[in-house]
Amino acid sequence: MWTLWELRLEEPLVNLRVLATKRMSLNLIAVSVLALGPIGAVQIVTPMVLQAPTSLPSASGCPRPLRASSAASVPLWGSQLLR
Repeated sequence: MWTLWELRLEEPLVNLRVLATKRMSLNLIAVSVLALGPIGAVQIVTPMVLQAPTSLPSASGCPRPLRASSAASVPLWGSQLLR
């Protein structure tokens, strides 16, 4: 509803017509990919590391039972893997 209102005004608060240009659309897509890329990488790599067996020579698996399911505690496991 707000979008339709802004498109009808001669001097809108936010000029939504700028978003329809090819240059701006490509810029928004590139920024979205760059901003969301690291989040996706963490969601893919973290389960792989945690599910890897601890008996491997690289010992990349989590050596102790998972105590917290919080994503904030993931960096702490790195220090325990080096023990």
